[in-house]
Amino acid sequence: KEGLYYASKRLPKASCFELDAVSMSIFSEYDVVGCFDVLEHIKPDDCVLSNIYHALKPEGSLLLTVPQHMFLWSTTDTVAGHKRRYSSSDLLLKLRTAGFKIQLATSFVCLLFPLLVCIRYFARDAKYDAESEFNLHPVVNKSLFLIMLVELLLIRCGIRFPYGGSLLVIAQKK
Repeated sequence: KEGLYYASKRLPKASCFELDAVSMSIFSEYDVVGCFDVLEHIKPDDCVLSNIYHALKPEGSLLLTVPQHMFLWSTTDTVAGHKRRYSSSDLLLKLRTAGFKIQLATSFVCLLFPLLVCIRYFARDAKYDAESEFNLHPVVNKSLFLIMLVELLLIRCGIRFPYGGSLLVIAQKK
């Protein structure tokens, strides 16, 4: 719900609301559905993708992000309630099976991927501390932000990353 609050402030002309994507029975209602770091929390993800497909108007779009690579699984995923991390091939197959046409697929958090792998490897058995993820030194936080900004610019220029901590997919209803 916190994310909806921030999204509606950033996009005041958009209608933002929460749905139960597992049990929704909406047809041809939406132009765009955003599903950002949500799908990995839901066991019947194929059901959710099918429901979103049916909820979209013809040629409507799904904007989707999910965590990538099961080998990155850690206590962070468990505490967050994740059911899985995705491989690109698995997610794209599930989207195509639901009826979607893939418009764009890329990994992101690619430039920081070596750092992410090291952190996950060395902290695999560590006690989870949620606060530590948010209490970064301002210089470190700004540096990481700038690296992610460079990555965003590269993606906007058409570069697609083959690996990274997350996947971004834009899919369209056929």
